[in-house]
Amino acid sequence: MAVHTMRTVVIAAASMLAVTAVLAQSDVLEQRTALMKTQGQCVYRDMGRMAKGDDPYNQAKVNECFAKLKETTSKIPSVFPAGTKGANNPKSDYIVLDKLWDNKADFDARVAKLRKDVDEAAAKANSEAGFKATYTTVREDCNGCHDTYRKKKG
Repeated sequence: MAVHTMRTVVIAAASMLAVTAVLAQSDVLEQRTALMKTQGQCVYRDMGRMAKGDDPYNQAKVNECFAKLKETTSKIPSVFPAGTKGANNPKSDYIVLDKLWDNKADFDARVAKLRKDVDEAAAKANSEAGFKATYTTVREDCNGCHDTYRKKKG
């Protein structure tokens, strides 16, 4: 009877750990999607529209976007943890390709470059001319990673 009870406790504990792992993975996938949406809104929508001339230049919005990008780029490694290869948020429009984990050193180097470029661009984007001179580098960093490591669903 004691062996049976112990076995039941071990099985229950293992099941709880498995459920916890699935929930944790789901949470990180939600965080990844939210982080990328925040970055996309700044890079492609807000600053992108200004860079193209579709929206008037707005220094406050540029400052706000670079502040968000500084915060979010530092979190990129945490939303691409080991063990999430092949896992994608079903609510996202994109999937992360397995080659990201197969080329993790390249991915990590791209993230480090993005962080450096965001910091430099933020320091120089204190005028419309400074913004336009630096924005393209940040956008190209984002595009390079997206073109290499993600694809649109469907």
